[in-house]
Amino acid sequence: MKLIGPVTRISMSLALMILTIMLAADSLSLIPNLNKATIEERTKLTKMIGIIGIITTNNKDLESAQAAFLSIKQKNPDILSIALRDKDNKIILETGQHDSYWQEGGKKLASCMKVPILRENEILFNVEINYDSPNKANGILGYLANQFRLTIFVCLASFVLFVFYLRKILKHLNPSNVIPDRVRTILDVLAEGVVILDNKQQIILANDAFADVVEKTQQHLQGLKIDEIPWKLNDDKSQSGTPWNDTIKLGSSELGISMNLETSKGQREFIVNSAPIRSTKGDIRGVMVTFDDVTWIQENNAKLNGLNQSLQTEIQERKSAEADAKQAKETAESANHAKSDFLANMSHEIRTPMNAIIGFSDLLADEDIPSHQRKYVNTVRDSGKILLSLINDILDFSKIEAGHMDVEKIHTSLPQILNGVENMLKPLAQKKNIDFAFVQNTPIPAIINNDPTRLRQCLINLINNAIKFTEKGHVHVCVSQEVNHAEPMLRFDVCDTGVGIPDDRVEAIFDAFSQADSSTTRKFGGTGLGLSITQKLSILMGGRIEVASTFGKGSKFSLVIPTGIEIMQQTQLDDIHEYQEPEVAELSSNEIQFSGNILVAEDNPTNQTLVRISLEKLGLTVTVVDDGEKVIQEALLKQYDLIFMDIQMPNMNGYEATEFLRQQGVKLPIIALTANALKGDEEKATNAGCNEYLAKPIDRSRLIEVLETYLQSRRIAISSETDSEGELINEKENLEVASQNNFNGNILVAEDNYTNQMLIRVLLERHGLNVILADDGAKAVQACADQKFDLIFMDVNMPNMNGYEASQNIRSNGIDTPIIILTANAIEEGQTEFQKFDCDDYLTKPIDRVILQEFLMKYLSPTNDQGHCNNNKDAPAKTQTTTTDNTPIVSELVVDPDFIPVIEVFLETLDTELASLQAALQSHDFEKLKFYAHSIKGSSGNCGFPIIMDKAASLEDDIKQKDIQAIQDSLDELAKLCSRATVNAK
Repeated sequence: MKLIGPVTRISMSLALMILTIMLAADSLSLIPNLNKATIEERTKLTKMIGIIGIITTNNKDLESAQAAFLSIKQKNPDILSIALRDKDNKIILETGQHDSYWQEGGKKLASCMKVPILRENEILFNVEINYDSPNKANGILGYLANQFRLTIFVCLASFVLFVFYLRKILKHLNPSNVIPDRVRTILDVLAEGVVILDNKQQIILANDAFADVVEKTQQHLQGLKIDEIPWKLNDDKSQSGTPWNDTIKLGSSELGISMNLETSKGQREFIVNSAPIRSTKGDIRGVMVTFDDVTWIQENNAKLNGLNQSLQTEIQERKSAEADAKQAKETAESANHAKSDFLANMSHEIRTPMNAIIGFSDLLADEDIPSHQRKYVNTVRDSGKILLSLINDILDFSKIEAGHMDVEKIHTSLPQILNGVENMLKPLAQKKNIDFAFVQNTPIPAIINNDPTRLRQCLINLINNAIKFTEKGHVHVCVSQEVNHAEPMLRFDVCDTGVGIPDDRVEAIFDAFSQADSSTTRKFGGTGLGLSITQKLSILMGGRIEVASTFGKGSKFSLVIPTGIEIMQQTQLDDIHEYQEPEVAELSSNEIQFSGNILVAEDNPTNQTLVRISLEKLGLTVTVVDDGEKVIQEALLKQYDLIFMDIQMPNMNGYEATEFLRQQGVKLPIIALTANALKGDEEKATNAGCNEYLAKPIDRSRLIEVLETYLQSRRIAISSETDSEGELINEKENLEVASQNNFNGNILVAEDNYTNQMLIRVLLERHGLNVILADDGAKAVQACADQKFDLIFMDVNMPNMNGYEASQNIRSNGIDTPIIILTANAIEEGQTEFQKFDCDDYLTKPIDRVILQEFLMKYLSPTNDQGHCNNNKDAPAKTQTTTTDNTPIVSELVVDPDFIPVIEVFLETLDTELASLQAALQSHDFEKLKFYAHSIKGSSGNCGFPIIMDKAASLEDDIKQKDIQAIQDSLDELAKLCSRATVNAK
């Protein structure tokens, strides 16, 4: 039996595929039925005509029905006639010659449609329609209207077409075009040459690699006989001269045949492989030949061998270098670790005795000793501080070298820094009879944004060096602005008439542990670290150091740093001495006292004695233990108010002891004490659970600051020996009378103004009360939820939640603690207003101390039996008057030392609040205007400036009227009054 040919097989497969698709489409009703569709459409039309007939017969409007039938007939040309026939076979209405198309007896022809119209199973009439064509298709279309017949017809037609076209295509197709494009692409990617030949050895296809070998294009090679290329056979494996001839003749693959070809690049050797290409019948239709360029492989192998040798050599060198680098890194890390350990140990070992030297010197200086002994004590203390500064230089250098030195850029007062540096170093210059002065070449801003501590350190280093190396003449510090940069810069030129620096040593002076020459160290002392540290700090601050010097005549060291702020918006000062920062007197242990039990963990006997004496002089009860295990026993068995925890102790160090206490639920404040002042110590202390961190030697002011944070304190007012102002003495006596009653209780003060916070805290603490502060309403509500209070003072105007809202929240939580509203608007927010929010009373600002005591007497129990003080609230208020616009306005509270810090804080914040008022006026923000005016009114009254309070109240009235000019005038007058406010008339 003869096999079916490939064309027939392909055609049958495609026809069967079409048959499957058609049957599937028919089963899914995707092939339309012509007869069925015709009948459905004509039935729909007949029903529509029936509906028109019903409407017409009901309305008895035959003319409208006649018009509708005529319109339908015109839109459907295949309709010959339309009629409505009643049940008695009588025509009611017709269009066209209906009877001529209709057989008698109602029998329908193939082109007729008859549909009965029923109502409740009773025939109303019949709709009859005659068409000019039958209800089903005729001829071939009618025959194919059957889906099965249509499917068989399509498959047979497809089969015939496939056979016809496939034979035609294969007969005329170019053999080279049979190869798909993706195969051509793959062949072109191959590195070896590939050729496809027909059975006449003509090239049908050649890839890029073969074309490159024979130095011809693919188009030129197509149709060329391969024997026309001058190949040379190198061995006798081929029987007919070439491998492709053998393949065609023998029908076998020929592999590994060596052939040469002469090219423009010289003679090249190839390994040739050929394989037959057969038809489905097994006939040889062509040959595929591959050519491997042996010469190219040999050349590249030689290159690879050379490259491999180079790589091996480089790898060995790199391994050796990496080993050396690893060794050097380990050595450096070991040295750095050893240095860090050495510095930490040195810090501890040196700072520990320094703590004793400076601490006991401070204690002796407070004693009543003869003047010559006091001089000796001061000498010891000053020498200790000088030694401590040298130690700090070494530690700073270590931090910088290790990359652990940080700068903190904050808004700070430039005049305060400069005045402080000048006051510190002026005595050194005066001692050497050197002219020392700060000189301003340009106005300077009052505020800058940089690190005040590091700036002060740099200036002290530069100026101290200048004074040290100057025997006569002057040391001047010239301060100026530089505006020709991307950002504003400040320049500090420290000029001296000292020894100067040789040209060849200018660069070396910034090297660590170096000075201009060895005699400098012997003559002037120092570590040689100051300039190196200063240079590195200037870079950390974003600036630089410059130096110019003439040997024997003097030097100029320049520190240039960015201001970090838009200086044109800041107050510009022509003289730093015009801007005097409030002087805060250093408190001695006789001026402030605390109450509480203190536990001190310290293993050094000298430091134990020092800490005990220092704390006991401050009124505290002190218990000392010498290791971590003992401090745990004491803290768990006894009641203490504060723990000072030394870090380095035997048995258990301070970190371990703190962590253990926190795990046991001990919540009392723990202050870490350490002689290691390296970076990371503070973070370690915080992570261990310490609340604060104090470095040794302990600064007394910092110690008092910590104690004030965690313990109750009272400052002892020191009266002057003489007081020529009788009025002030009387006022002081009145204040003392107003403070004579003491009370018990915890007081919550909700107040957002810092000045008012300080004032009311001082007033309440003078009566022996414990005061907790909250700066907004939400915090006040949370504080009441966390602990119990005996009395609450609630300011009205606060951020996040005002006083009335906070009071409502407190009451909703079931807390019935008395609430006193604090307000500066006594008329607007009086008795009826505060009662709406379930508050107990209200107190107007400024706070009258006598009235405040009356409130305390009303809601708290006094601890003494003294009677009420005189009630002076009906006495006429004392008004500040001025004679000229330049007369200082002195607070009425300066007679009481407790209020001086409060007044100073108020004066410090005035400029900021006035600037905020002006900014709010520029933007017409009346809410902010009202807020800041109200704030100044309240705080100025509380701080004893009634004239400023009255002007702020007048400004509030203008703000309510929203009169811009009146507001500006009042604001200008208020600013003038504020500029005259002072704590000291001198």
